[in-house]
Amino acid sequence: MSHRTSAGCEATSRPSRWPGALPCAFTLVELLVVIAILSLLLSILTPSLARAKYLVKRAMCLSNVHQQAAALLTYATANRGVFNTASRPDPQYVRHVSDTSGWWWTMRDRYLKDSHVLICPILGEAGAGGPYSNMAYALPDNSYGSWDSGASFIFLPYAWIAGFPITPAAGEPGPSTNLYKADPDCVLITHRASISPSIAGWDIDHQGLGQWVPPSYTFDRFLVTDQPVGYLDGHTESHSRDQIKLRFTFAPPQGYFVTEYYY
Repeated sequence: MSHRTSAGCEATSRPSRWPGALPCAFTLVELLVVIAILSLLLSILTPSLARAKYLVKRAMCLSNVHQQAAALLTYATANRGVFNTASRPDPQYVRHVSDTSGWWWTMRDRYLKDSHVLICPILGEAGAGGPYSNMAYALPDNSYGSWDSGASFIFLPYAWIAGFPITPAAGEPGPSTNLYKADPDCVLITHRASISPSIAGWDIDHQGLGQWVPPSYTFDRFLVTDQPVGYLDGHTESHSRDQIKLRFTFAPPQGYFVTEYYY
């Protein structure tokens, strides 16, 4: 003989090991054990999932670097191998107020039509809604802005070293000014990790602060974990923290300060 209980479980006339307990019920101890196991699994899997997510974003960034490098190489090929060498205060800048012939003028709507490739998915998180995730971003007075803003000074999440007058560190290739004459290991693009002693530093790179840092900072205090690098020969790679070091310096014509660049 059997009957239904109010809990929906079928009670039978068979004797129970726990008098008065329903056969389908879980004990509190069993529930706590299940919860503990799930929590343990979650704690084990969460770092792995976060790492996998980061690696996907890093791959997307490298893809962006590859597409930008291809656009720069296409420009150079169409201009007898010469990269744009118009004066710039920093490789991160592609236009300044008195510039009418620099990278921004020559690349937009022609060699680089999709500004989305200028958005680094890692830096975009650091400055969500700002200049690293919104290519139409500009300050209220339109003095500084991103690629699509038309601002007087336009800067990128990436640093276009191509055509920039660098002074290489010991053992590093020289400037990439001519496609056919430069060393194939010349770097065209990376992120900006630089220091201008006594002025400021810029930790605008993967896992970095995404902004300037005080002049007292040395590179060992930067938070960067890896840097994307695009080369003259067309290949791209990611430099780990251990591989990142001083690669070149730059002093403007006035010569009142020197900036160090790391990747």
